Amino acid sequence: MNQAEAQYREILHTLDKLLTNLGLMLEDYDVEYLTQADLYIEIYKVMFPVLEPALNVNFGEDISDQEIIQYLINLLAKDIIKMDLDHIKGIGIV
Repeated sequence: MNQAEAQYREILHTLDKLLTNLGLMLEDYDVEYLTQADLYIEIYKVMFPVLEPALNVNFGEDISDQEIIQYLINLLAKDIIKMDLDHIKGIGIV
C-alpha cells in the first residue's frame, strides 16, 4: 500500500468513526462525500441542535455546496463559538 492509499484509508476510517459517534448511519460514502454540503448539514443537526431552524433552509438548486458550507461556517462562527472565522472558506473545503 502506498502513502496515498494509506491516507485515503485513514480519512475514511476517521470519517466512519465520526459518523458512528454522532449516530449517523450513512451508506455508500467515500472521501468525495467530504465535499458535499449534505454531510455537514447532518453533522450540524446532531452537534448543534439549537441551529436546526437555521439548517432547515431550502437552499434551492442555484446554491452551490461551497456557498452552503460557507453559510454553515458563518453560522458556527456567529451563533456557536462567537468568533471570527473569516479565514475558513467554503471553497477550501469543496
